[in-house]
Amino acid sequence: MGVEIEFGGLRPDAITAAVTGALGGDIHRRSQVVYQISSTAVGDIELELDFRLLQKAAEEHAQLADLPPWLMEVSTWTADLLERLVSQVVPWEIVTGPVPMGDLHKLEPMITALREAGALGTRHAPHFAFGVHLNPELPDLAADTIARYLKAYLCLKDWLRQRSRLDLSRVLSPYISDFDARYVRKVVAPVYRPRMSELIDDYLAANPTRNRSLDMLPVFAEVDRERLLAVVDDPLIKARPTLHYRLPNCEIDNPDWQLRAIWDDWLEVERLAADEERLERMGGAYARWLSGLHVPFDDRWARATADWL
Repeated sequence: MGVEIEFGGLRPDAITAAVTGALGGDIHRRSQVVYQISSTAVGDIELELDFRLLQKAAEEHAQLADLPPWLMEVSTWTADLLERLVSQVVPWEIVTGPVPMGDLHKLEPMITALREAGALGTRHAPHFAFGVHLNPELPDLAADTIARYLKAYLCLKDWLRQRSRLDLSRVLSPYISDFDARYVRKVVAPVYRPRMSELIDDYLAANPTRNRSLDMLPVFAEVDRERLLAVVDDPLIKARPTLHYRLPNCEIDNPDWQLRAIWDDWLEVERLAADEERLERMGGAYARWLSGLHVPFDDRWARATADWL
């Protein structure tokens, strides 16, 4: 399981100190906005300011070894100023490598250390649409397996949204846009048993974007990159044999908040995907519910989901 945590409120030196204080490791500064912390208790961790343009500029600055000293100083000062300005609205993001699921609890001391250092989460400001992303590795990359996980998630997404108590900033942002009801109805139906090419094509026709609460593009890039790139050519898509669950808030400044709650909710997707009979019955019921009439913000299915868990 890879974990990504977005937050604000701290300078990079305070972040790296909190991470190494909790997990150990060695700090390697790649630029003003990208750091690697190697050999921690959970493996290597990346820290980056989540702003692609500034990352690119910082990388180019780091390569300017032949500049005259006075010009290098001006360039460094400019890069530092940009980092300070951009970090007021753009999150710093901690990205772990693959962590054994049984070791996820080892991340909690890092979260506590960041909170005590002054890290700020989603609810601190209206423009802080920060999230936590989970990247669970799939048991295999067969079309049936991927389809079962997608079906399970779509059946549970309304319940997961309710459980996540999404901040308004994230609801209004484009990052976790909901799936179209017609696409959901098609996929959750028990008769939907697509070949891989059909599964990918159907998804891309309805969701040619990373901005879904469950982003399937990384795993589809892993399976058939050429088919994906024919529709979506986004340099931020990283091929990997994982799902990309983007829904939850980051509430790192809340002393009662833990990753465990997010992980416990995700486990219901794992359990449903592994229970084919229950998945078919729930998918059929949800498809029928979607075919009926309901008003915006109707939460009846989210409430009914508890009976299936």
